Amino acid sequence: MSDDLQIWYLAPLRKCNLNCSYCATGQPNITDKDMWQKGTGIDHHKAILQWISNLDRKISIRINTIGEPFISDEYMQSLAELSHSDNIKFVEILTNATFTKKKFDQFIKSAIAEKITLWATFHHESVSIKKITENVQYAINSGAKAFLHGLVF
Repeated sequence: MSDDLQIWYLAPLRKCNLNCSYCATGQPNITDKDMWQKGTGIDHHKAILQWISNLDRKISIRINTIGEPFISDEYMQSLAELSHSDNIKFVEILTNATFTKKKFDQFIKSAIAEKITLWATFHHESVSIKKITENVQYAINSGAKAFLHGLVF
């Protein structure tokens, strides 16, 4: 393989489970019907991931959404599948880390845990720091890497 490649991919998933006053995305007005950007959808997203997994390079990928990834099982399954690609070094997922343990277990059991990194953002208006730190620790205990950062407004 040739040189390593770092990718920051803004996926077209745009629904969130929080309702922060400082959010510019129009939450919670986005419904399941329009959770994907117009002209895109899960198939478009999967095609991009397939292209990435076929690149002849070692890939480190950070995947961001305009919302919360764990609210879509199909989206999270696509990231778990990506972690199984031989050329993927790691999959870093931006999340608000409000997932249930059941939801996280479902994801991490189908992924290669040591290739998964969570970049968790604490949203002080919508969730307690205790809940987020517990979830971040749970992810680490499950074999993933995780970072916690907070928004200061």
